[in-house]
Amino acid sequence: MHGTLRQKTKTGSVRSRVESDAKRKIACCATYQANILFNSLNLIGFVGRIRRYRRIRHKHRHFVTSLKPAS
Repeated sequence: MHGTLRQKTKTGSVRSRVESDAKRKIACCATYQANILFNSLNLIGFVGRIRRYRRIRHKHRHFVTSLKPAS
């Protein structure tokens, strides 16, 4: 009886190890997919477009403030 009990705990530990491995793989897969998505957006130039838009707005704002003292 003691042997069967030990066997059950062994299989239980194996099962929990398999479950934790599966969870880890799922988490890694999700991170991997998020990275692929971000990289594809970068390739399209989506992030670059946002940065360019911010830079243009900033330059425009600077241009307007530099004109104020002159006028």
